[in-house]
Amino acid sequence: MQGGVGSAGANGLRPSLSDPARRLERMSRPTGTRLAAIGIASGGVLLSHWLTYLTQVPNAADRASVLGGTAHGYLSVAGELATVLVAVTVGAMFVGRIVAAGAGPTPGRSLAVRLAVLQSGTFLGMEVLERLLAGAPLDELRGTILPFGVAINIVVALLGAFLVRSVLRVADRVAAGVPGRTIRTPLRAVARVTSPAAGRMRRRPSLGPRAVRGPPTPASA
Repeated sequence: MQGGVGSAGANGLRPSLSDPARRLERMSRPTGTRLAAIGIASGGVLLSHWLTYLTQVPNAADRASVLGGTAHGYLSVAGELATVLVAVTVGAMFVGRIVAAGAGPTPGRSLAVRLAVLQSGTFLGMEVLERLLAGAPLDELRGTILPFGVAINIVVALLGAFLVRSVLRVADRVAAGVPGRTIRTPLRAVARVTSPAAGRMRRRPSLGPRAVRGPPTPASA
């Protein structure tokens, strides 16, 4: 009977404590991180595109001729939209982090890799599609445009990941300073506390001061 109650208590206690933590992890990871990556990558790929042509075709007249002959006329409007999107994304991440009180881990290397893949793949697709639409030969891409553009996108992706990480850290500090707000415990710490093994840990007995034995009392006559 006691064993049944103990096992039922352990099994019943676990879902009540672990389910909120799992919900918190689901809410804080996939959707928000993907949307943030798309928003940051949209600005990063256009910035890398501009830097690529600025460095590879330094003469302004030649650069305007190359861009005009390869269907790059949309870049000015796309750049403005991407700037707004990046600003909205960063602002939403900052406010959302404060509201969530630091819920979820701060993205690091995985976000940098995701941004690098997104930006490099988008840049390659843009260059091929632009020339196909303009009827320009694809042989032009065999030069330094593609390799240099991919390298620039990787560097910009690392800077973008650093920007996101810095914004989230500042948001955590702001959330910690708001009265009445508590920073939520990470999922690993919650799992550690709710683990059944934690309840089976033996507490080491406290070692108090040892009693000092006095001299024997002389027997009365």
